[in-house]
Amino acid sequence: MARIDLEPFKDYFPESGTVNINHCKEGKDNRAFYLTYKEEDNVILGYCHHCLASGVYHLRDDITRQETKVISKRLKQNRTDSCGDGNENNFSKWGLPQLEEWNSGEIISEGFEGLGKDHKRWWLLAGCNVADFDRLGCAYLSQMVVIPMRSDGVVTNLACRTKEKSDFPKWVTLGKKQHGFMRTKTSLPNFLVICEDVISAIRLSRYVTALPLLGTSLSEYHRSMIRTWERDHRDKHQVLVWLDNDLPEVVQKAKQMCYDLNNFCTASICLEKIEPKHFVNDRDLRAFTWKQI
Repeated sequence: MARIDLEPFKDYFPESGTVNINHCKEGKDNRAFYLTYKEEDNVILGYCHHCLASGVYHLRDDITRQETKVISKRLKQNRTDSCGDGNENNFSKWGLPQLEEWNSGEIISEGFEGLGKDHKRWWLLAGCNVADFDRLGCAYLSQMVVIPMRSDGVVTNLACRTKEKSDFPKWVTLGKKQHGFMRTKTSLPNFLVICEDVISAIRLSRYVTALPLLGTSLSEYHRSMIRTWERDHRDKHQVLVWLDNDLPEVVQKAKQMCYDLNNFCTASICLEKIEPKHFVNDRDLRAFTWKQI
């Protein structure tokens, strides 16, 4: 029986149980390769049901595996802390004004110049500019960059970026996630890209319609919104699901989301491990996006 070197598959090693991934690209079943963690022996067993090859990887004193587990745990912890019920206590907890104050124009902001040095650097390195900050009505409050999310001009929830290296999640969402699409004057109305965070959506909205999930799940509210959008552009439209793909479970969510969307619209998926906000310039981001459909 042929042996498989499991070293290249470290990123897929399960912390418990079994995972199925692709080993033989020419195989009919792209998930015929099983990786199983045997806790009692502290080993990973690999077996491919297509080519019948197998392998063993001993995890004892494996620093790389420990680092991978720490990174995976940190990624999960850093995902959005959603206070989705819109309870006023949540706003008070984070020291932020209620939605009514945002919609009444009572929020006083010093604009981009009011940001701290670290937040300015983060905003600009993500490819956003001062005009984006002002256009979206962002503010710097409670040591967070607060981005008001809107639907038909009404602020429905807040996406808040906390300070780097703090004990808080990177993103805090306050209010119900009932925001609409993000568009600019140059957005294509019939090309929709679904992404995770609002910064990626800001970049994408310069040339397509964008929907930031503020997480990895597509709510029934946004699913209904996409159905209405599809009816308005039934003759010619395209949806691209582009999540961060930084964890195996996120990739699976993206695949399921794309599958579900194809029941009522034309959808494709990006599985590359790169996010829209990671592109240095918009020209490369635009070219990459076109290649995904």
